[in-house]
Amino acid sequence: GCLQPDGRSWQITHGIEPLISSMDDVAGDAKAAVSRPLGKHTIPLLDVFPKPDALEGHKVLVKGLLIRTENETTLKVNVLALETVAPVCP
Repeated sequence: GCLQPDGRSWQITHGIEPLISSMDDVAGDAKAAVSRPLGKHTIPLLDVFPKPDALEGHKVLVKGLLIRTENETTLKVNVLALETVAPVCP
């Protein structure tokens, strides 16, 4: 999805439905995501470190721990990896 600021936090806009994956090859997964179409989800990101200011507006791949609320209507991702897929997000 597209990395965008959300006040003092960050979020993914136009994200796809989260997928189960591993942390084995983040760079390879980012290359594979170049041709993946954008989705319709907005997903808040938790604990993004270091601050990704330079990646604002990029199409990115985010990997981390998926957190769902009790009613499972809200998703959040506790970020473990963040990779640029494209320098702009259509």
